[in-house]
Amino acid sequence: MNQANLREQLANYFNESELNDLCFDLNIDYENLPDQTKQEKVRELIIYCQRHRLMEELIMRCQELRPQVSWEYTKFNHPEIEEDQRAKRMNPALILSILMGMFVLVMCAVTIAYLLQNSIFASTSPSIEDNEGSIESTSVSTPNLPPLSSSLEVTRSIEAPSIIPTSTVITRPVELPDGASVKMISPYGYEYQYTILSAQRESLPPDSYLLHLRIRAWSDQSGGLNLMRNSFRLVDGDRKLAPVNFLNEVVAQNATGDGDVKFEIDSSLAEAVLVITAGADFPGNSKELRLLFP
Repeated sequence: MNQANLREQLANYFNESELNDLCFDLNIDYENLPDQTKQEKVRELIIYCQRHRLMEELIMRCQELRPQVSWEYTKFNHPEIEEDQRAKRMNPALILSILMGMFVLVMCAVTIAYLLQNSIFASTSPSIEDNEGSIESTSVSTPNLPPLSSSLEVTRSIEAPSIIPTSTVITRPVELPDGASVKMISPYGYEYQYTILSAQRESLPPDSYLLHLRIRAWSDQSGGLNLMRNSFRLVDGDRKLAPVNFLNEVVAQNATGDGDVKFEIDSSLAEAVLVITAGADFPGNSKELRLLFP
């Protein structure tokens, strides 16, 4: 699939609202994309994903939303990206020239140091004059020095090390009034189960928390499921928060897979709704769990 085919498929199989949701999953503002028409915005979306290395996630999300469509991923090289990559590559001849220049500088430094050392020795060495006929010998008396003591005692005061303060991560509990598990069943009878194994909040200065959820996923669907960050959203009124961490794990059929899902929330938040969406497109593929923050 080339870029033109991908652009045509996105424009044909997604309406404006679905493209907006797709961009939201990729943390892209669809309304701020350049140009006006739907086809032009799709073209700018593909270029943006190429520049920010989001093509794999875009194709994967399209496969989840439209599994009946053949989405083949081919890495497209954008001209600006290729130019940046060529600029980062260094010519071997340039590297050799740099190494030769460094070698010449080192040799010059060694030569200068050697010449300076010989100059200092020549200026400080005594001149010896040979007297013809006789050599006068002189006796030099050395003063008697007091004997050194065989041992020296050194007294040092050793202070006790001061106590080094350690930082402690403050955690807060999270209540799950609706339980910790949800189950979705597709029209073909496949089950998708998600269970919150642990939930806690960690303080983030100055006035926010890191909501840390440990979630286990299971499915009997052939091919398993993808445990991805796009499957989870935290809803606070009109606000919909995406996880701040990356998550993309493949869970085999009839096996369990665990993953961490983290959200950054305000310290004043008292309640929110966790929306869990199964990794397949069918009616009823989303469930909600209420979270209370006492």
